[in-house]
Amino acid sequence: MRNFIRACLLLAASDDPQQLLQGQIKTLPTRFRLGELLRLNLNREPSPGNMLQMLDDKQQVVATVRVEDHDDKGTLASIATIINPNISLTLAMRVTGQRG
Repeated sequence: MRNFIRACLLLAASDDPQQLLQGQIKTLPTRFRLGELLRLNLNREPSPGNMLQMLDDKQQVVATVRVEDHDDKGTLASIATIINPNISLTLAMRVTGQRG
């Protein structure tokens, strides 16, 4: 249902739902601070420089990450902005964004 709602919102905004990137955190960074690297498991290959939103279990944006690279182990990204610095990162968090 969550994917359907996102796809409807993108379609309503005249964007292509096929461009929606989503996934979860595969490995956590050592610290939750700017520039730290983490690995993501996404539904499709992103472009380097692509910005994604990191969502907590309440679907609130807690940070943004920038795609650095993609290889056979997944997507490597760095923390670009921190919106909620008091949250603890977990592997249950989701990432989402538009493929650039």
